[in-house]
Amino acid sequence: MNSDLSKYYISKDPWIDNIRDSIILFDHEGRIMDYNECAQKLLEKKDLKGECLVDYMQIPVEELKKRQQKLFQGENIENFECTLLIKGKEKQVLIDSTAIFDNDEFIGSKDIIRNLTHDKVTQNLLKEFQEKFKSFLSYLPGAIYHSGCTVDRKILYISNYIETIIGYTSEDFIHGLIKLGDIIHEEDKLRVFKDMEEAIEKKEIFNLQYRLIKKDKSIVWIRERGQGVYSNDGNLKYITGAIFDATEYVKTQDELIRGKQLFKLIFNNANIGIVLVDKNRDIQKVNKSFIELIGYSEEELLKKNVDDLTYTYGENERVFKDGKTTTEKQYRKKDGTIFWGRVNIVKVSDNETDICYMAFVEDIDEKKRSEVELNQKLKLEELATELSYDLNNELITDVEIVIKQSMQKIGNLLSLDRISLFFTLDKDPIRNRLSWARDKSYLVKDDEAIERISRMESLKNILYDKKSIIINDVEEYEDLKGRSELIGMKAKSYALVPFFKNNEFLGVMVFSTIKEKYEWTQNCVNFLKIVSDKIMLTLSRNHFERQRNELLYKLENKNQELKDFAKVVSHDLKAPLRGISSLVSWIKEDNYENLGEEGKNNINLVLERVEKMEGLIQGILDFSSLGIEKENSQEANIDKIIDDIIHFIDIPTNVKIVKDTPLPVINADEYRMKQVFMNLISNAIKYLDKEKGFIQIGASEKEEYWEFYVKDNGKGIKEKYFNKVFKIFETLNDQNSANGVGLSIVKKIVEMYNGKVSIESKIGEGTIFNFSIMKVNHQS
Repeated sequence: MNSDLSKYYISKDPWIDNIRDSIILFDHEGRIMDYNECAQKLLEKKDLKGECLVDYMQIPVEELKKRQQKLFQGENIENFECTLLIKGKEKQVLIDSTAIFDNDEFIGSKDIIRNLTHDKVTQNLLKEFQEKFKSFLSYLPGAIYHSGCTVDRKILYISNYIETIIGYTSEDFIHGLIKLGDIIHEEDKLRVFKDMEEAIEKKEIFNLQYRLIKKDKSIVWIRERGQGVYSNDGNLKYITGAIFDATEYVKTQDELIRGKQLFKLIFNNANIGIVLVDKNRDIQKVNKSFIELIGYSEEELLKKNVDDLTYTYGENERVFKDGKTTTEKQYRKKDGTIFWGRVNIVKVSDNETDICYMAFVEDIDEKKRSEVELNQKLKLEELATELSYDLNNELITDVEIVIKQSMQKIGNLLSLDRISLFFTLDKDPIRNRLSWARDKSYLVKDDEAIERISRMESLKNILYDKKSIIINDVEEYEDLKGRSELIGMKAKSYALVPFFKNNEFLGVMVFSTIKEKYEWTQNCVNFLKIVSDKIMLTLSRNHFERQRNELLYKLENKNQELKDFAKVVSHDLKAPLRGISSLVSWIKEDNYENLGEEGKNNINLVLERVEKMEGLIQGILDFSSLGIEKENSQEANIDKIIDDIIHFIDIPTNVKIVKDTPLPVINADEYRMKQVFMNLISNAIKYLDKEKGFIQIGASEKEEYWEFYVKDNGKGIKEKYFNKVFKIFETLNDQNSANGVGLSIVKKIVEMYNGKVSIESKIGEGTIFNFSIMKVNHQS
């Protein structure tokens, strides 16, 4: 379709944005081509070009089709009422559509859309009626006249404006061609003459309204205002006055009557509350919606001042002084509940003595509470993050001070008066308390508070169902005993939040208000649960850290004692053994030829036992020294360590040691790694029973650790002994050379490096010792 709609563009009219209705130009497919500013506000979108209004209409498709068909046929559509759904909100509108044709071809339409749901509809109607009323009361041009005092009222003079009113010229009246009395409507004559005579007789000004028959025989309403002019002796000389065209005035009067009826209808049936107050803010009139909103009867409201209904006192003086304003404020209903309202106040009088105001009150409580809750939620999340940082700070020196500071931040944000933490540790009854209060007078003695909270039946329920107890009004709390205890602690609202760890009750945090009742929102409850958990975890962690430090202190003492014991063993036990060994060796050397076979065996047995005892003592010394001295951070070349061990120990000729893989250089103490491989290789040699023995060593790299193995083809170990072999002094046979310490040392060193050691073995086939060494985080 090539027709040009540009000549119909709304935006070309400089006055279009002053129109309070939405005006939209559509093409033949219903797409928006042009629009005024009101249309943007109605559809809540800045750029409307290309949009389709039907996308917003909440009406059946068939009805839309019928409407469009009428436009195609050139039929204009007036007063089409429908609902628009805009961003989740419904708006009632009234649409007048005018079809646009070019050479008998439909090219589009122009729609005027009035928003029936706008808050200011009622105000604008009222303002319009007032402006019309004032306009028609102002002075209008009229015909000034002088007439005789006879009944026929011969006109002596009349201004030219009379021709504008009734079509007769002033000359027609002055020359007697027409008399005013002759053209008065027959139904009005008697009344007009009677009222005029009475006013003249009383020497008063007369005001008349009646009909005249114009020159073209049509009827015109006029208003006449005049008075008699009297001589010095009091006789009537003539009558002077003015005649005005009252047609519009009469019409306006009819409209005003209808307007008042319409205003009354709107006032009584508006879906928002409307209140009329005087200059002192005393209520003069209310509508049905406001009565339902506030909960008082009309009789009760007419005896009240609007200040009596406002929750925040002192706002009204400023708001009403402005004369015209829109604000959001809280109101108190008859039942005491508080709600948010958006109030639009309009001054509806001109003079300063008879001032009155009309307030339009819309219930926005749900929306406002959502905004408040969202804002509160953001602040709570911000504080929760801040508290998490404070409580998890590793530099904390005094946990209780940090917890009290956290309590103060919570209390200030939520406007609470007191926060208490009752807690138990090591499964003891509640016997501890930390507290913060906005005022010292709000505090309760620790012993009394602990006793009261422990007596509460509600606490037993907490222990059973592990849920928080939220109390908006203590006076209405169903647990009578609990109510008594809470009232005893001077509270009006309470929130009790328990803390459990591994199903074990550790304590409860009690948040309370003293001055006023508090409405705990779900956001508040969730926040209190989170921060209570953080605080209790911090307290619990601090408690266990103290326990750990005490244990570490004791362990250090034990290690020192073990170190001292090892020194004693080394010095006091090894010296006598060396003496025994030397003495027996001398006896054997000096008397060997004289000793019988049994004596020689006994001498050798003594020497073997002494050697084994020395091995045990050295094993104890080696084992006890592990972990006592801090290891040096250095590199250990495992390949070189294996070569050193092969050259150092006595390897039987039938045993071959093989490196299956390249062996790495790792971050570990070289001496400790040599101990590990020395013990594992020595252990493998001891238990080889094959004609040809093999010991295989290998390594593989994982992401976080190195994995090693030492594999032999010896006797093998039964699975039931897998754990036993790592215990100190445990051996699987009675070989004299085995002291039962070597594998214990292996396990302890591996664990020092956060590693693990394990066994794979089959009897008669051999054994594999697997162990790992972590790449980082080695223990010292």
